[in-house]
Amino acid sequence: MRPNTPQGVVIDANTAMRKRYERQYDEPTPDLSEIRTSIYAWTDPDIEPEWIKEPNGAPTSLVDVRCLLNL
Repeated sequence: MRPNTPQGVVIDANTAMRKRYERQYDEPTPDLSEIRTSIYAWTDPDIEPEWIKEPNGAPTSLVDVRCLLNL
C-alpha cells in the first residue's frame, strides 16, 4: 500500500485517513484495557517492504518506527 500523501507534505491535524487495520494477539482473550501499538513507515517510494520486522523482532532496515500509540 503506497502512502496517499507525498513525502515532505505536512498533514493537517484535522485530516483523517482511514485504512484497514488488523492486529493479532498471542492469546485468545487478551487484556484490552491498555493497548500499545507502534506505527511504522518506509521512506523509499520505490520499495514496499513485504515484512516490517526481522525474525528477531527488530524492524527491517527498510522501515522506521514513527510513533507509539498508547490507547
